[in-house]
Amino acid sequence: MVDFRVEKIKDLQLCEPMLFTYSTAKDDGTPKKEFLSMTTGAAKEFYGNLGIPKQTSKQIFEKSPEIWKVFIAELFQKAYDGDKHFDLTEHYVIRNGNEIVGFTLDDLDSWARELNILINSECNNLIMNAFDGVQAPFFLDSVLVNEEEVTPIFLLDMDFKSGKYRGYNAISDKAGRICTLTAPSFELDKFEDLLRCNIENECDVTRKLASQIVVMSKYDKVKEDRVLSVREVIDVLKCMGADVVLDKSERVVDITVVAPTMKTEIIKFFNAFGIPYKSLKSMPTLRKSLKYDHITVGNMLDMCSTEYFNPNNKADGQLLSMLMAKYLIELDKDIVVSEMK
Repeated sequence: MVDFRVEKIKDLQLCEPMLFTYSTAKDDGTPKKEFLSMTTGAAKEFYGNLGIPKQTSKQIFEKSPEIWKVFIAELFQKAYDGDKHFDLTEHYVIRNGNEIVGFTLDDLDSWARELNILINSECNNLIMNAFDGVQAPFFLDSVLVNEEEVTPIFLLDMDFKSGKYRGYNAISDKAGRICTLTAPSFELDKFEDLLRCNIENECDVTRKLASQIVVMSKYDKVKEDRVLSVREVIDVLKCMGADVVLDKSERVVDITVVAPTMKTEIIKFFNAFGIPYKSLKSMPTLRKSLKYDHITVGNMLDMCSTEYFNPNNKADGQLLSMLMAKYLIELDKDIVVSEMK
């Protein structure tokens, strides 16, 4: 479950680079100190207001917490006196449990509660992934297009590490393959902007798109499958946050955070070239573009559609959208041939 709240907290103070403290009262009236951590995305927003990278704050704190306190106090004063007139006491914090995910000058608590209700009640497959993110797929009523039943899905991906919040209009066919129908419906850098989004309206748009023959012609491209290059497969693994494990002869023996079926196919793909993985990876783009007919875009999309619901990897809407885009471009091999003429 998600538990987003927007509140103004008195005496909120930065006590460490990624940690705030504030005071509350116990049942008997005695003071109690509470703590709130910041997500990486929220820290980027916060330190952006102070005019420094969060890493600078961390480095100074590690050298001397006392110097850091003076440094931060000076930054707060400069931010207050500057054009932005940034004052933490005037801001509401947007939190999810004990984590701050953003800041806002407006009281958006009712908006946050509406988003909680919508996600917690409508998303039967809410994914809290291991990469500090939440993926909320909204499965809608099935529609019939060209005598084929498809399920419209609105994918809401919240990446608290990067501070990116994206929405995708998509469908799922009978086989469970998820196909995005458009570029991201929205891509936001602040959580407060997500609170202002009308997710129910986005779901309505997804229903309408799934019912349009013109839009669904993009889905028909999926049936015209094509093979992937080494470079493209490596790109997919990078997007998933996967690590490739090698043996002493530099053959691929394991790929982390990838399901067994998908892992077996990709390991077979890399080793089929008969070239050590590091050498294969370091080849010029021209060589890496040449294909070994083993993994297709459809194969990868099938596997990533299944992996979207696996909390241990990062097969999110961005990855699915990237794969769908590969149906609409020329084959790498054709590009290589044309460049060599």
